Amino acid sequence: MTLSERPKRVVAVDFGDRRTGVAAASGEGSLVFPLAILDSRDRRALIEEIREIASERKAELVLVGLPLAPDGGLGARGRKTLSFARELANALAPVPVRGIDERYSSSQAHERMKAGGIKAARRKKKGVDAVAAQILLESWLMGERDVPLEEFPS
Repeated sequence: MTLSERPKRVVAVDFGDRRTGVAAASGEGSLVFPLAILDSRDRRALIEEIREIASERKAELVLVGLPLAPDGGLGARGRKTLSFARELANALAPVPVRGIDERYSSSQAHERMKAGGIKAARRKKKGVDAVAAQILLESWLMGERDVPLEEFPS
C-alpha cells in the first residue's frame, strides 16, 4: 500500500497502565492532533470510550502503539499492550486495529512538550500521553510500517 492509498481517517492509541492517549488525523489525513487522555484502569470503559471516539471520527483504521523490544519482539509490557489491542480489535470490528512501533514516542512527546515550555511536573496533566499518540500517528502518516496483530504470537 502506498502512502496515498492509506486510510485518511485514523485514530492512534498510546495505551498505558493509568492513562491512555488518543490522537486523530483530520478527514483529509493532513493534520494530526491530540484528542483525549483516558483513564486506563477500567479496561471495559476504556475500550468503550475508544470505540465511541472511533465511531464519531468515522475511523477507517485504529493504530495501537506497541512497545517493541530492540529485536522487534515483545517483552512483558508489549504482551500486555498486545492483549489490550486484541480486545480493542474485537470491540471495533470491522474497523481494523493494527500495531505500530512506539519505542520512542513517549520520550519524543516529553521532548516536544519541554520544547514548548511545559515543565516536567505538568506534562502528564497537560497530555503527554495524547501527544505520544499524536507522534505515533504522524510517524505512520510519514510511512512508518504498521503491523497486523496476528503477526505476534499469543
